[in-house]
Amino acid sequence: MKKDQANGFTMIEALMALLIASILASILFVQASTAHKALQLPMDDQEQFAILQIREMVSLSRTAQAENDQLILEEHSRQETLELDKNRLVKRPGYEILMEHVDAVEFFTQNGKLYLRYTKQGHVKEFQIG
Repeated sequence: MKKDQANGFTMIEALMALLIASILASILFVQASTAHKALQLPMDDQEQFAILQIREMVSLSRTAQAENDQLILEEHSRQETLELDKNRLVKRPGYEILMEHVDAVEFFTQNGKLYLRYTKQGHVKEFQIG
């Protein structure tokens, strides 16, 4: 005798397909939400480069001192000053812009170490620079 061949899916095949589809959907949802969060993180390269430049300037200078929200660097016979001007952190003499859109800048020493604290877009950030 001949067996009847089933036409269509059985219940097990349908449930397996539904299980696989739900697992794939959940994996895609997790990846999409992770990608969305990663795109919303503000990465400000200008700030990172400015901190690195300031650290390099401090390390290469003979003396570095914080006075009146300014950083005064002395290298050989030349003196440079870092200060806030028109919402920019600038180096003088000249007008080299290190950081833009800065609300406040403060250079200070604590326990013999030199620090930079600045406010940008309502966020206060502090870094050791020397």
